[in-house]
Amino acid sequence: MDKELVSKYAFIVFLLVLAYFSFIVISPFFSYLLFSVVLVMLSYPMYEWVSAKIGGHRRVASVLFVSVLIVLIILPAIAFGMLLINQAPSAYESFVEGIDVSGLQPLAETVMGPDVNLEEVFANSTSDFRNYVVSSAPQFLSSAGEVMLGFFILFFVMYYLFAQGKEIMDGIKKISPLSTKHHDALLSNINNVVRGVIEGQIVLGLIQGLLAGILFWILGVPNALFWGFVTAVVSMLPVVGAFMVWLPVAAWLLLSGMIWQGITLIILGGTVISQIDNILRPYLVGRYAEVHPALVLIGVLGGMSVFGIVGFILGPLILALFVAFLRFYADDL
Repeated sequence: MDKELVSKYAFIVFLLVLAYFSFIVISPFFSYLLFSVVLVMLSYPMYEWVSAKIGGHRRVASVLFVSVLIVLIILPAIAFGMLLINQAPSAYESFVEGIDVSGLQPLAETVMGPDVNLEEVFANSTSDFRNYVVSSAPQFLSSAGEVMLGFFILFFVMYYLFAQGKEIMDGIKKISPLSTKHHDALLSNINNVVRGVIEGQIVLGLIQGLLAGILFWILGVPNALFWGFVTAVVSMLPVVGAFMVWLPVAAWLLLSGMIWQGITLIILGGTVISQIDNILRPYLVGRYAEVHPALVLIGVLGGMSVFGIVGFILGPLILALFVAFLRFYADDL
């Protein structure tokens, strides 16, 4: 066999082996690396504006921009997280203690038989949930150091992506086997998917959570901040929706004797909180028409089941890249 050909294949094998072990090395912090890329993609136009305002000093602009992001993201996240931790136990207590299920005992006996004790079933269920939360607390606290290290890596990588973004993209183009047309189309597709998922899922979820939290507070729901946060998280998940939170809260209000508050929450939850998705989604996602809703739905659900939280973005991105390469193949036929 030709010596040059052997050398070429040996180089490819060594490259693949090194790529595999490199992925193993970065895998503990892969989610932070992915989110650093996402944040840079979303904020790069603003970074370019800042860089131009200070005379094109990209490294100085990178330090300033990353510092601003730390102040805007990390510090509020720490403060908000401390509030949530403080409210979570009292939210559980107020939810459990405020419900009187004795009035539902006749219905339970009709459906489940005369031997059922609804108060005992409810007490056991809430006790199991409380035990789960208590047992999870040490694990949460032990992961705090890893999270802080992850955020350090995230912002450290963001600095270099901002400062050397153009050089990195030029290097990728140089080694990419794709044509310039396909390369630009692929970057556009990735940008559309990331922005479609962020604005179509996360921004809408935050808006619904904010509206729900304000409504909970007005109606006198204890720990409104905590339940607003839960609403935001649930609203980000496709299919699930905000009603999975505000409807049980409305039921809690009714069972607690707060009749008009419960009815008000049902009305405004169905007409405002849940409907805001239908009003804003076409505007937010419409700018990224290439992102098919089915691709986002399947990608988010499948991605999270396979990759965890990072699959929220990685799942739709993988499917979008697969569709993009199918289009490239069709164009070249």
